[in-house]
Amino acid sequence: MTNRSLLRGALLLFYAFVLTTSSLADELAVRGQLLELTVHGTSLENNTLGFSTERDVRVYLPPGYETETRQYPVVYILHGITDPLTVWTVPWSDDEIDYGAIQNLMDRGISAGLLQDMIVVLFDARTPYFGCHYVNSPVKGNWQDFLAHDLVTYIDSNYRTLDRRESRGVMGHSMGGYGALRVGLDRPDIFSVVYGLSPSVLGWREDLSAQNPAFKILAMEDDPSEYIKSNFYVGAIIGVSQAFSPNPNRPPFYADFPFKMDGDTLVPNQPAHRLWETNFLANRIDSYLDQPFRLNGIMFDVGYADQFTHIPPTSRELSEALSAKGVDHTFELYNGDHRNRLWGESGRLYTEVLPFLSQALLSE
Repeated sequence: MTNRSLLRGALLLFYAFVLTTSSLADELAVRGQLLELTVHGTSLENNTLGFSTERDVRVYLPPGYETETRQYPVVYILHGITDPLTVWTVPWSDDEIDYGAIQNLMDRGISAGLLQDMIVVLFDARTPYFGCHYVNSPVKGNWQDFLAHDLVTYIDSNYRTLDRRESRGVMGHSMGGYGALRVGLDRPDIFSVVYGLSPSVLGWREDLSAQNPAFKILAMEDDPSEYIKSNFYVGAIIGVSQAFSPNPNRPPFYADFPFKMDGDTLVPNQPAHRLWETNFLANRIDSYLDQPFRLNGIMFDVGYADQFTHIPPTSRELSEALSAKGVDHTFELYNGDHRNRLWGESGRLYTEVLPFLSQALLSE
């Protein structure tokens, strides 16, 4: 596990100095641009659920992009399971305008010298039944291919990017945290740096186990759809099953669920249960090590009071599994929950995530 405490302390001291010697609270003289566009997802065609392959995309271009000719590193951002794209681009409150949206965090960080100039790309990955988990699925669509091929190709073809893995990173929160780590382990030929915030669905624990009543509802009810609005986990498990254990021949949900009833007892339902485990990231480390490329930076973190109680223990177990296999990474358990302590001037996005990516990605 990488020890970054000295580097982080130096950065924070530098940033504190900048704050005391300049007026960052004032309006910045130069800001970047946030562009709105639509990108066709060839990899999403013929998905069983029939959702649109035209995906909303936002592209942040740093200050000076229009007047300069140089090329830039790129960071791709993945949202959570029920989040809209705007969770990253619209501040949650008027008090957090300057530090409550990704484009403003980038502007502030670049102005303060905390971040290098980077292009940032965000996209809408919502589907029926709570998101895609950024994996390839005949039911949900091939979302990993959309990210690693369709979107990367589009961005590299239309903007002045540094078209190489060493200058390309990916980060995400919750479902997006899983997706960032997953695409990093699966496609280190495309991405070189990954950061997962509160990554979900890493293993069987706590609220993601047979103890969760939602698994029993799905195993027993002929029509569990009536429970989706009242029980978040019912819809979430359907969505994850469509990604991890899809079955295009099993309407209406087109998935096999990981548990079934054996009399009065909930037991693993094979092969779905095994397919879920295949998608748990600790079980994908060997295939990552078999590839010719290695990630240049891996970091993930979780608040120990996360409301999704499987996330802290399974994140720790992933860190232990990476360490056991000799994979260099950083894992932090901090005082927080699933969403707090992310935004703001002292939030982890500004003080941890973006600096980590900025330091690890190669510029010209």
